[in-house]
Amino acid sequence: MLTTMEQNKIIEQVEGGEKKNLPSNIAYEDLRRRARGLLELMEIELTDETARDEIGSLYHNLMEFQIELDLQQDEIAQGRQRIESLLQENYVTFELAPFCYWKVDEFGMVLQFNLMGAELFGKPRKYLVPGRTPLSLVIAQEDHHKLNLFIKRIFSFVGVVKARLKNREGEMMQFFGREIQSGDGRKALVAGFLLSE
Repeated sequence: MLTTMEQNKIIEQVEGGEKKNLPSNIAYEDLRRRARGLLELMEIELTDETARDEIGSLYHNLMEFQIELDLQQDEIAQGRQRIESLLQENYVTFELAPFCYWKVDEFGMVLQFNLMGAELFGKPRKYLVPGRTPLSLVIAQEDHHKLNLFIKRIFSFVGVVKARLKNREGEMMQFFGREIQSGDGRKALVAGFLLSE
């Protein structure tokens, strides 16, 4: 049977003493308690040469697993950084694009918009409520029917759908729309820009 001191030494070596790099949702005290319980169940006589060799082999395997876990953790951290960087790049690209972007649902309600897209509503951005602001507010009344057909076509066809519509100022705009994959219902990305005369 291992002494408490030997058990603690093995547990500390397995943990590697580097709790700061492990996910925060792991209950360390619970893991330590479970590890101690498992060690107590192992009745190993240290007097036997074979048992010492077996312990050495187990210890070696544990260290290999620890190194593998550390490498995997590094890969996960690097992947997370790449994802965060890409998200930031996409956000900047979407937000600062020189034309209007809107993410809309099947009913033409705007779920997300960039700076230019918000500006076309003619209201401060803080007053535009995602999911409660219809895209039709930026379109001239006479072209509402065309907008509805445009949105229906986006969700009926594969690929990019185009339409020319007048905005509420009477200026002609070119719109492009395409359905996008989303886990929470059908969505489309719509882009629009003013046509030069």
